[in-house]
Amino acid sequence: MENEKILIFKGVTLHESDREILSNPSYISDEIIQFYFRYLMHTYEKDDILFVSPTVSFMLANSTDSEGIKHSAESLKLREKNLIFFTVNNTINNEEISTTTTDDKQEGTHWSLLVYYRPFHMFIHHDSIRGTNLSNAVHLCKIVKGFVSDDDDDDDLVILTRPAKIRKKNRQEFTAALDKVEDEAVLTDWLFTPQQENWYDCGLYVMKIAAVICEWYVTLSEGEKELKEGMGMWSDVMHDKVEKVYVENQMRADILEFVDLLMENADEEDLS
Repeated sequence: MENEKILIFKGVTLHESDREILSNPSYISDEIIQFYFRYLMHTYEKDDILFVSPTVSFMLANSTDSEGIKHSAESLKLREKNLIFFTVNNTINNEEISTTTTDDKQEGTHWSLLVYYRPFHMFIHHDSIRGTNLSNAVHLCKIVKGFVSDDDDDDDLVILTRPAKIRKKNRQEFTAALDKVEDEAVLTDWLFTPQQENWYDCGLYVMKIAAVICEWYVTLSEGEKELKEGMGMWSDVMHDKVEKVYVENQMRADILEFVDLLMENADEEDLS
């Protein structure tokens, strides 16, 4: 059966298979994430926010063509952005992002979110199954950090990982470690990330977390964007606004309803 186009939204094409994904408990496709990212981009319309598509994020992380990586990264104008969203995928297929299932085992299908925040020269990794994609996030960081700033030393990356249990002593050690950082880029997973209860909603968490961070960012004054005190950043709003009950029980249906509404109002000629 042909996988028919059902919607073209701001240059992003969704197919019948994407609608099926939204109708059932299954892994979110890269097209759905790109659709949601494009929706956020047009919702907030901030020139200093960039959503890197899952396809481009994957290419940057996996391509062996250094000139191709350089061309793609420079075309994104990463150095002009304050807030940059990358997706991380632990795919084992180096040719494409695979979400196919074989014998009930998913091959490379866990999504997580990597966010670059320029005011702190920091990469924040949000993984709804903590630790699963950390090595993939580190790899992507080392590739892109020379394009987001003048930092092109592959070894010049400070990695601060979150312990399984957070204690006051841990927080003090984290703050002390940050104080020692000078010009190096930092990658951390310390900021709060809700942990999913199932094996298929990681893509929904990526989208919801991105939306909450965007909302947090656009409400900041210029002075607040530069403030380093506390280092909580968007952790508080993550606690308040990324609710497991909503993400795992309602968000998929809400996106599907939005897609159906757009389909009803779409021009049939746009799909030809």
